[in-house]
Amino acid sequence: MIVTRLSGGIGNQLFQYAAGRSLASRLGTGLVLDSSWIRGRHGGLPGAVRRYELACFDLDARLVRAERVARLPPRTRVGFKLRPWLPSLGRPTLHVLIEEARTEPDARFFSAPDDTYLNGLWHSERYFEAHADEVRARLAFVPPLEGTNAELARRIEAAVSVALHVRRGDYVTEPETRAVAGVLDERWYRRALDVVAARAGGAEVFVFSDEPEWCRANLDLGRPATFVAGNAGPAAFEDLRLMTRCRHHVIANSTFSWWGAWLGERPGSVVVAPEPWRLDGSGGYVVPARWHRLERAGAAAASAGGAA
Repeated sequence: MIVTRLSGGIGNQLFQYAAGRSLASRLGTGLVLDSSWIRGRHGGLPGAVRRYELACFDLDARLVRAERVARLPPRTRVGFKLRPWLPSLGRPTLHVLIEEARTEPDARFFSAPDDTYLNGLWHSERYFEAHADEVRARLAFVPPLEGTNAELARRIEAAVSVALHVRRGDYVTEPETRAVAGVLDERWYRRALDVVAARAGGAEVFVFSDEPEWCRANLDLGRPATFVAGNAGPAAFEDLRLMTRCRHHVIANSTFSWWGAWLGERPGSVVVAPEPWRLDGSGGYVVPARWHRLERAGAAAASAGGAA
């Protein structure tokens, strides 16, 4: 059995599922999703309580708390023998905990044995590219398209469409997050759309964001665009689903739009991503080599009111 720890929003949870699914498939074993962190067991970090975001998919994995699998001592490292529940309870023992090293894809993952607990973000296609077809098949959206979203999907599929994602929220409001992630400005998005146009011709732009009304009021892309709104909170997966219907993608340094592009990718797709992924130059392994990396050109942390 492979257990993968869920944390963060839907983009992070998708990476954690995909890595766990690939490792479990390689080993011919089952997959369990540890929901402890997203149910509030997150060390008391302010604002860190999240919900399970993957219910819109029909996943072949059980969702449980880690305590139902094995007792997990804090701050353990790879090779630590995890304390099992009493044998009388019939619980399995996890033998190896891998806490991901986040400088490059962690080589320990690729030789991990059965009964491994994965604790990390796993922000690279390399962790699951060997089982990419299986991951894509599992990540088919279950709820039916309805109302405005169904109409938008029809428009997107009838056009040469490009999904453009603007990530704001804590990237703008939290100084520590902004210092690491930075925010992409209007000029970067215009240049990114020029890249798409040069490679794929004219395209109809659909803008997705966690702050769609701010984008509508402040973001001038130099061309017509449809600003998608109304899919906040538990309905955020609808934006992700609509993004996957687009032919081309301009993504922020966000796991949300990364998955919109990856799940929507098809022959001839153009995907433009920021370079570097993070302002400190880290995270280069996040963006697949086949995607176009567009230099930020000095785009750094900007004021909350002035940048995309």
